[in-house]
Amino acid sequence: MPSIGSSRIIKQFMKELFRTFPPVRLLPPEWHLNIVLSQLMKAPFEPIHRAELKYITWKVATLLALTSTRRVSDIQAFTTKEPFFVFSEDFIMLRTNPKYIPKVPSSFHLNEPVILRTFFPNPNTITEKTLHSLDIKRCLKFYLQSTKQIRKSDQLLVSYSLGRQGAGVTKATIAQWISSTIQLCHTKSGRPLTRHPRAHSTRAVSTSSALFQGIALDKICQAATWKTMHSFTQHYCLESSQRTDSLVGQAVLRHLFH
Repeated sequence: MPSIGSSRIIKQFMKELFRTFPPVRLLPPEWHLNIVLSQLMKAPFEPIHRAELKYITWKVATLLALTSTRRVSDIQAFTTKEPFFVFSEDFIMLRTNPKYIPKVPSSFHLNEPVILRTFFPNPNTITEKTLHSLDIKRCLKFYLQSTKQIRKSDQLLVSYSLGRQGAGVTKATIAQWISSTIQLCHTKSGRPLTRHPRAHSTRAVSTSSALFQGIALDKICQAATWKTMHSFTQHYCLESSQRTDSLVGQAVLRHLFH
């Protein structure tokens, strides 16, 4: 008995459906990682001991999103409770609240720890000291110290707003912090954005950057909790198609020299 999928009428219907509702591919993020990172090393985020709690919070949230490559929902679920939050000499270990159910609750990454290594832990030169300001361990230590007196929640990121100081925050709030940080960094660099950046784009930008610097694809997928490489290559990987198009275009122009 022939399958339903082999029916000519069904095939024609699916073809017309695809034409009527074609898949939509979002434009790649307009913002640039190097601009955001370079501005996070400057005012109003640094020197961190003189920065407002608002900007310390924004910086921590953005660095967590970029270095952990996790969803905002995961970042919201990070807790300060031991043993789910551990400072070590050369890294920090983060885990989500045990009651948290991730978007894709697969056994391969359920309760998987997030290990973030220190960045220039023993800086000697001015350049190293500047780069060390991006060290997530340093920023988190100062953030926890700054929120110790107002903290009312064991959620890692808490509110700095008057009336809600120290209380846990929603995913939407964290996403807004990250988005506002990206916008502010571009504005201060003299390259303001023409469209509002999405916090979720940090996953695409950070993982693509890691890939093009030689990090193995399986390691990237493990860090970002993608079960298969298809999720990354199909929905998150940036620049690869643009680079291919660029090479093709250059090859066409080089025909002049043949």
